Amino acid sequence: MTLSNNNQTLTLSAGTIPAGVDNGSTVTPGICTITGSVTAPGNSAGGTMWNAIPTNTLTNDQDVSNTTSASDYIYVDPQSIDVYKYFSPTRFELGGQTRVTIRLTNPTSTDVTNVNLTDILPSGLTPTAIPDVQTTCGGVVTVSPTSITLTNGTIGADSFCTFSALVTTMEGATATSYRNEIPENAITGAGITNNSSTYQDVYVYPVGLGATVSKTFEDSNAAQRLAPPSGYSSR
Repeated sequence: MTLSNNNQTLTLSAGTIPAGVDNGSTVTPGICTITGSVTAPGNSAGGTMWNAIPTNTLTNDQDVSNTTSASDYIYVDPQSIDVYKYFSPTRFELGGQTRVTIRLTNPTSTDVTNVNLTDILPSGLTPTAIPDVQTTCGGVVTVSPTSITLTNGTIGADSFCTFSALVTTMEGATATSYRNEIPENAITGAGITNNSSTYQDVYVYPVGLGATVSKTFEDSNAAQRLAPPSGYSSR
């Protein structure tokens, strides 16, 4: 028994099916079985998978083939890439900047490759002029005025990776809370996607309202009266 066609075809060669047993009025067919273990790769989308053997697939010295087909199915629980995103800092001044990071987690025992994901920024936010893109996912990270995109990334087996960029407010944007969402099925190309959505909020406050700390001394240049030494008398 051998595997071929990229390990997706199971082939039996030079096998023997025993003769049936003649019981007089009936014949008990001769039977043999072929078994093997199969698995779904980590980048499989899962779901119902059919396996069929067409008619006339069986060949032998006796020129007796299968006149009917055979099929069965198995359901594979779909895997999902977990997507999580965060801003650092979570609050920044209008016209300032923050870093948005997207973390992708692969729960399978197989590397997930050709990962493509575009994060559409909320209206009012845009990558900075020098976005300082970073990635541990490999591939290429690019930005547009409204998005950050990972192309052809790889997430290691049972691991995670991140990609990020600096963003700021657009001209004319208002100081408010902005919600950045990534919908389900946003990951493409990998055969496995994110089955759930995620979001994160970032707060932009008006110019001049950020917290500041200062320190001063009152009358710092005024002469200070010192207490007389112990036992001293002015007489």
